[in-house]
Amino acid sequence: MLKLLIVDDEPYTRRGLLHFDWAKYGIEVAGEADDGFSALEQAKRLKPDLVLTDVRMPDMDGLEMIRRIREMHLHIKFIIMSAYNEIDYVKSALKLGAQDYILKPIDMGELALAVRKATRLIGHETAEKNLIQKMSGKLMQSMPALREKFLTALVCGGVEGQANLAERIRFLELNLSGNGTFCVFVVHDDSRAPDGGTTERDRQLTAFAVTNICGELINRDFTGYAFESRPGEYACLLQFRNTGAEEEKLYPLFVEVREKLRECLGIETTIGVGPVVSGLGNVPKSYAGACGNVSRRLFLGRNRIIIDSLDFDEESGGGFDLAKMDRIADLLKNGDEGQMKSAVGSFFRDLAHCRGADTQYCLNVSYQMILTARRKLMELNIFPRNICRDESTVCGELFRLETLEEMQGFVTRWMTSQIRAIEEKRSSRSHGLIDRIREIVERRYSENLSIKDISREVYLSPSYLSMVFKQETGDTINDYITKVRVEHAKAMLKNPGARLCDISRDVGYAEPGYFSRIFKRMTGSNPSEYRQALQ
Repeated sequence: MLKLLIVDDEPYTRRGLLHFDWAKYGIEVAGEADDGFSALEQAKRLKPDLVLTDVRMPDMDGLEMIRRIREMHLHIKFIIMSAYNEIDYVKSALKLGAQDYILKPIDMGELALAVRKATRLIGHETAEKNLIQKMSGKLMQSMPALREKFLTALVCGGVEGQANLAERIRFLELNLSGNGTFCVFVVHDDSRAPDGGTTERDRQLTAFAVTNICGELINRDFTGYAFESRPGEYACLLQFRNTGAEEEKLYPLFVEVREKLRECLGIETTIGVGPVVSGLGNVPKSYAGACGNVSRRLFLGRNRIIIDSLDFDEESGGGFDLAKMDRIADLLKNGDEGQMKSAVGSFFRDLAHCRGADTQYCLNVSYQMILTARRKLMELNIFPRNICRDESTVCGELFRLETLEEMQGFVTRWMTSQIRAIEEKRSSRSHGLIDRIREIVERRYSENLSIKDISREVYLSPSYLSMVFKQETGDTINDYITKVRVEHAKAMLKNPGARLCDISRDVGYAEPGYFSRIFKRMTGSNPSEYRQALQ
């Protein structure tokens, strides 16, 4: 209940007020006073919520009493009792912060209205005070998150204005000097799966552990903070204490951070170190340098401490060589595994020196190389296993990679698997294919038969057809067609009545002279000599 103090130098007025139904309004009478001095003492002791006071009293009147209570910073509401001729007192009391006044003699209905108004005001202020206290409590609970948000904005260059910066640092209770010397290093979790791979709870526990380990090691020799700047990446802001020997402790700190995270959490990390800078305003430069060095794991590999800046070759081009991709695809369809690996290695070495290349660019180029090889094989009607595998599967595996070495390995393994699958497929189907070619030649040798004609019947490319036939028989298809024609010509020459021009036409040669030259090259004698030898 609310506590009330009644102050009036007239005893009968105080007694009359005691009979008012205060409990109805959630109020209990905590005390009485007959003058201002006594009221001050009781106000200090009782700390009432509401004071009902006369204005004209001996020794200390109500106005002076209100003024002194205000000086004690007690949150008390005042209702003034006054006579008609004391209106100037009332005005003064209202200026001092009294909430209401009632005239003597007191009307109980008027008193009820004043009390109801005062209690509502007290209720509103209490609720507001409780809300502020609740919000203050929540603010203090969220202070770590607010500090992390501020530090992230600070290293990323999102905090502007030195005056505002100093005020926010004081509010967040951060030990940072605007004119200090700083260095940022970034710890990248190389063990974290790109697609998350863990529950949110485990991810948060890992982040909490990493920032705590880094923070403890940092503050042993420096002043600083560690926080998660991006998923799987932790920024560590160091402020030098100007002892003169701190820079010598930097590299041992990085080594210890990496080893401690491996020992305690079982994770491998790449640490990128930014330059030492002066002033908080230059911290983003150090952070940018640290992030740039972390990104160099694309070329240098994981689990490293990277400090120096990477200078790209200004002579290098800015795009990938489509012609070189086509040449690599040709090596794939030809089944030359050794040359393919060498060509892929050369391609990625060139890519490593490509000006402005970043992880996403290299991933896109790697994927383009696979697509080029896939397209070339499909154009040739070569469908080894996995070539029609769901494209999203290849994407998913490839785009998880973070280093150029991993990308080169992925592309090389993919192409090697295609070469071996092609070899298996060729081996299993080549015998049937050779028989099919022989059957076509036997059936159509008398026509102006070409390799293209045969390829259309078997639905394979002329180059692939020629390659397989040569590998399996040792002859080219044209040589084989010639052999078949000559063998049929030999059989026809056994008939003495068959004319040479007819035989030439029947085995597919329009010109008898050309037929004779081919026949002699294959048998050592011209058709006439061969016929005579048969007799």
